[in-house]
Amino acid sequence: MEVDRIDFYPMLPTMLKHISTAHFVGFDLELSGIPVRKQHASEGRQNLQQRYAEVKRAAETFHILQIGLTCVEQDAKNGKYLLRSFNFNLSPIVGDGLGVEREFTYSTGAVEFLLSVGYSMDSPFKEGVPYLSREETEVVRQKAMEKWDRASIPDIKIRPDDHQALNFMKRVRSEIDQWLKLSRDDAPQYTIGGRMTDNNVKLPLNRFERRLAHQVVRSHYPELHTYSSEDYIKVKSGNKEKQSEEREQLVRRLNRSMSTNIGFRWLTEALAGEDVSGIDFHTVPLDIKGEKNEYTSVQQFQDRIAEIREVLESAPRVLVGHNCFMDLVFIYRYFYGQLPDTVEEFQEALHAIFPMIVDTKFLSTSGPDAHHFRSSQLSQIEETLSNDPTPVFDYPRDHPRYLNAEKYHEAGFDSFITSKVFLRLTSRLNTPSQPLPKTLKPPVTQEPVKATLDAEEDFIEKLSKKKKEKQATDDAAAAAKSRFGHSNPFEALAQAASTPSSSRPASAATQTSTVESKVEIDGTDSDKLIPQWDSDFWKTYGNKLRVYGTQEEECDLTAKRKAITAAAPEDSDEAENRDQDGLEPETAHPRRGSIISTLQESIQSLWLGKK
Repeated sequence: MEVDRIDFYPMLPTMLKHISTAHFVGFDLELSGIPVRKQHASEGRQNLQQRYAEVKRAAETFHILQIGLTCVEQDAKNGKYLLRSFNFNLSPIVGDGLGVEREFTYSTGAVEFLLSVGYSMDSPFKEGVPYLSREETEVVRQKAMEKWDRASIPDIKIRPDDHQALNFMKRVRSEIDQWLKLSRDDAPQYTIGGRMTDNNVKLPLNRFERRLAHQVVRSHYPELHTYSSEDYIKVKSGNKEKQSEEREQLVRRLNRSMSTNIGFRWLTEALAGEDVSGIDFHTVPLDIKGEKNEYTSVQQFQDRIAEIREVLESAPRVLVGHNCFMDLVFIYRYFYGQLPDTVEEFQEALHAIFPMIVDTKFLSTSGPDAHHFRSSQLSQIEETLSNDPTPVFDYPRDHPRYLNAEKYHEAGFDSFITSKVFLRLTSRLNTPSQPLPKTLKPPVTQEPVKATLDAEEDFIEKLSKKKKEKQATDDAAAAAKSRFGHSNPFEALAQAASTPSSSRPASAATQTSTVESKVEIDGTDSDKLIPQWDSDFWKTYGNKLRVYGTQEEECDLTAKRKAITAAAPEDSDEAENRDQDGLEPETAHPRRGSIISTLQESIQSLWLGKK
């Protein structure tokens, strides 16, 4: 569904509701530019910090043109998923005189690409939804408060020889003195204008004169209050009660203007489980056609937002992207805050906002089926998985945009395909016949790294080394147990009906299901669902972003936390058994050990509160 600036606010409560009920949200961005590597391929691969610094510079230079969101609800009873996709152009323009000025930058390479895929370059300006970052919102509020607090404004120092300014200030004082002699009933306010023309018409004040007029009243007439208009200054008699009332009106006006311009950030706050109660009723009064008011009262609107807010604040949504390291850097910069200097700080900050993020590129290049994909490009993975019978998808009637047309490189469509690919990949990886790997190493690339960020798309190889016989059997049992997870924490999970019939390792071509029949969990079609978010499956595949072209080849969003855990005293025998890569040996899997168990219990408690 295409959502423009006219549709956005009438649809906002509905979109917030879909985010609140989503099992996860797929996302994708289109950008006005991306980083280009300055170092030559002969200099070798970057490390993750170098790549992050490069992407950080790009996020501080270029802009998000388009965002796609796909809200995916899990129908546990019927074993299927309901997909609702939205496509938004973002406007760089901030209105209502809030004083936010932005530099808008394109790279020529991005323009060439966008034009080649049919992108309309004027879409952000004509149809774009506004947004204010958290930082911009605070700057606007602070400037408004300083503007209203006249006492905090420093006086302009006038030179003794600046006769024009001195004469202006003398005239303003004289005019105010004459006005004060009149009855307030006859002259409740006075307008300070510029000099008089020969036709006895007051000219508008320039910016310097307006500030001088405020200064004269502030310094010499503390009992009076000034109000700025575009060309003049109005002076009124005031008392503390009246000034307080007027200030409250100005605050309400500012909040309404800011609520309107916050725009798309209401959705990113919802994704993060933050407060959305600041949405002003007057910004969403009409339906999409502008014909009627959906809410009969402010209270009805506030009650609906309060219900949505309660669900949203229970936990952040799970985000799913494809090759999304750069997208996440841009999202953080434009909606949540300034980017930290180090990738470790970024990982920690992002993980604090979103405890679970899944990268489908990591899934497609790390699991047992990695060698089945000739490319890790989204379209190629979708083509390979398109005939998979599970999971089952459903689409509401009011979201037909992507059902019968391919629109690759439209952010909404890419988020739609990403969500489908995620569900199908997870279904494949989570089959009971595919044991969870103890550690995930990215396939080794055999060709030199090219200059662009996605140059490694076609260099994916099969994962190395099969698992030992006994460990494969143990992992298959663990996978079978996690297979029947679902998102509802209030339903008891049933145990798998059977265990593997033999302990021999099975190849990808010859493996057979370790479950002989479907397990019904409180009437749910559970074998068609992805694992619940606190399962071992997501400890293996979640919070890891594929970053090809770097030495590490992945970004683990929990790496810093793992490093802290690893710093604790450990059993000496276990330490001796670590392999040369510093990874846990197969006999000392991270699922064991008191320290890790404590951490897992904390994570499980967090995610059990999600729904």
